[in-house]
Amino acid sequence: MVIYYELYLLINSAIHVLLSRLSQRIMQIKRNNVLFIAGVILLNIYDYLYLNYPLEDIKYLIIFFILKMSFKIKIKDSFKLFIIYYSLNVILGGIYYSTDNKLFLSLIISMLLILYLDGFRVYKIKRNLYYEIKIVDKNKTYNFIGYLDTGNDLAEPKTNIPVVFINKKISFLKNIKIPYYTIDGYNYLNAYLCDNFYIKIDQKWHKRLVYVSTRKTSYECLLNILIFKGENNDFKIT
Repeated sequence: MVIYYELYLLINSAIHVLLSRLSQRIMQIKRNNVLFIAGVILLNIYDYLYLNYPLEDIKYLIIFFILKMSFKIKIKDSFKLFIIYYSLNVILGGIYYSTDNKLFLSLIISMLLILYLDGFRVYKIKRNLYYEIKIVDKNKTYNFIGYLDTGNDLAEPKTNIPVVFINKKISFLKNIKIPYYTIDGYNYLNAYLCDNFYIKIDQKWHKRLVYVSTRKTSYECLLNILIFKGENNDFKIT
């Protein structure tokens, strides 16, 4: 049986993309697309060299490195991701040896197509929840990608000015404590009044009056649903 390098590398790449995507969906983690593509290229280079030269079989070590490089996770989560990847690979290998090769190839293509369409659908849904954010503090300008948390309606009680969370420490003036309710009762968080907060909506920049609080979140900026309505948020800039 003749094995063509191009076909071998193409099938290997498809399997790697499929296993990586499935593992990503299981762990619900983010991916760096540029590094992910670079990882696929690196894996192809290794496979080509392994077929032509007497190299050590370190493919899974390279895959672990690629997974760690491609996904924004800690080292302990990288091990979890690799275990999921390896387990899925074993399952896929079992399917391969128990079915006809053409059927296996058709299965890979079908699953990749399903994942692509599903990912595109999720992207279209989430795209409307992300906004460009700009905060001007004295002589500095900070840029963020903000995620609209529709469940976040926290506001300063007296003025009803909404609270926005960012993942970066910025020194603002007028620091106050804003009360919020939890299961254990009322607590307070430190927030800073920001009158130079800008959000890009429909290709136009809008100025908002908000309180900003720093907190570790999965997003650069966690937006407040009240930003899109209310007396304090109805003036624009161009």
